[in-house]
Amino acid sequence: MCKTTTPPRPAAQDDLRKKLPPNTTDGAVIPLAAYLKKYVTQFSNELVPATAPKLDSDIDPNAYKRVAFSIQPLLATKVSPYYGGIFDDDTDFSASLVKVAALFSAGQMLSEAKALVAGASSAASFMTDFNNALKAEIDADDNTDDRIKAKVFPTGSLVGLYPHLNKVLQATGFGTSGGPTVSFQPTFNSNLSDMITVSSDPGAAFVIDQLGYGYISMALKKEGFFERNQTPGPDATGNTGRGIWLAGDYANPNTYIRIPCINDHPDAQLTTTQQMARMFARIWLKELPARDNDTNAIEQNLLSHTGTWLAMGQNIDGVKNLGVAPLFTKNFAKVGVAGLGSSQSPNVYSEGLLIKWNDDSQVAKFNKTIDPGNTKPDTHISGQIAVCWQNLLAQILPSGFDGIVEVLNNTISDFLDQKAL
Repeated sequence: MCKTTTPPRPAAQDDLRKKLPPNTTDGAVIPLAAYLKKYVTQFSNELVPATAPKLDSDIDPNAYKRVAFSIQPLLATKVSPYYGGIFDDDTDFSASLVKVAALFSAGQMLSEAKALVAGASSAASFMTDFNNALKAEIDADDNTDDRIKAKVFPTGSLVGLYPHLNKVLQATGFGTSGGPTVSFQPTFNSNLSDMITVSSDPGAAFVIDQLGYGYISMALKKEGFFERNQTPGPDATGNTGRGIWLAGDYANPNTYIRIPCINDHPDAQLTTTQQMARMFARIWLKELPARDNDTNAIEQNLLSHTGTWLAMGQNIDGVKNLGVAPLFTKNFAKVGVAGLGSSQSPNVYSEGLLIKWNDDSQVAKFNKTIDPGNTKPDTHISGQIAVCWQNLLAQILPSGFDGIVEVLNNTISDFLDQKAL
C-alpha cells in the first residue's frame, strides 16, 4: 500500500483576540488563510498537472485538482488562534500517512491501562478485566462506527472488532515494591516502531490487527478525529463521515471497511488535513495521551525518526530532487503514497509534519505585532507549526514536491511578517 522507504479548527480561532482590551489593534492580523489562498493560487501549476491524468472511472475526474493544506501555528502549550486551510475538510485516501492513527490508538490504550493497573491484584486478573472493559466500551452505543460493528470478518482473519490484548500489552511488577506497571509487548513495540520509522506495511498489519478496527474507531471518535454525521467533504453529499478513518490493515484487503472519500473510490485509510494536523499538534503538545508523558514520549520519539518528502537532495519514488530549500526544520513527519482507483494509478502523495520555523526573528516580529507591549506572553506563537498536505500527484508533476515547499515557505513567511497582500 505504501511504497516509501523511509483540527477541527480550534473551537474559536479568534478567542485570544476577543479577550484583548477593546479599541486596540493588538492581535488584529491578516489571516494566515489569506496568504495560503494567495500562494496555492500562485503556485497552482506546481501543484496540479497541466494535463488531466488518466484516471479510473471510479474516481472523481476533477478531485486531483484539490491539493489540500492545513497550517496550524502553536503557542507554547496549546494551538494558536491562527489557522489556514485549503480543501482541509476533504476526506481523502492518504495511504501510509494514516498509520499515525494506529500509533495514536496504541498510545491511548497503553495510557488507559496504566491508569487502571494500580488497583489490580494480579497480571492475569488485570488483563482479563481490562479486556472485558474494552469490549464493553467498544460495544456501547455510539462509541464505535456502526459499519465496523456490522462487518463480518473472514473466517480465520487476524483482525476483527476487538483487540488481542495479550499481544499488545504486558502487566508486570505485581507484589514488588515498585508496584504493577503496564508496557507494550516487545513484539508489538518492534512492529509499532517499524510501522512509523520505515513505514512498514507488515509492521502496520501486526499493530492494527492486534488493536482491532473497533478499538481504533472508538479511539478516533472519542477524541473527535472522526465525525460520522458529516459528508466526506464540504462539496460532497451523504453523511458518510469526515476525518481520520483507519479500517484497513495495509495487508488484507478482504478485511477492509471502505467508506466514501473525495479523491478516490471508497477506501479504508483516509484523513482530512485539518484533523491530521490537529493530531500532530496534540502529540507535540503532550495532549495525546492526556496526562501520560511517558507514553507521549514513545509517540514523539517514533515520529522524530522518520523521513520527509520535503528534504533537499532526495530523488525518491520517481519524483525529482527537491529544488527549493525549506525555510523550516522537521521535528515530526509521516509520509504517504499509494495508487488511486482500481488500477492503483497514478500515485497520490501526502504528509503530516510538525515543523520549526528557522527564522526566530520573524517569529519575534510577529509576536511584537500582536503584543507590542510584551504584556501577554501567553498569546505568543512558539515557532512550532503543525502542517498537513495531501492529494498531490507528485510523480507526474515536473516540479515534484517543489510546489508544496513554495506554498509553505511563502505562506508562513509572509504571515509572520504580516506582508501586504
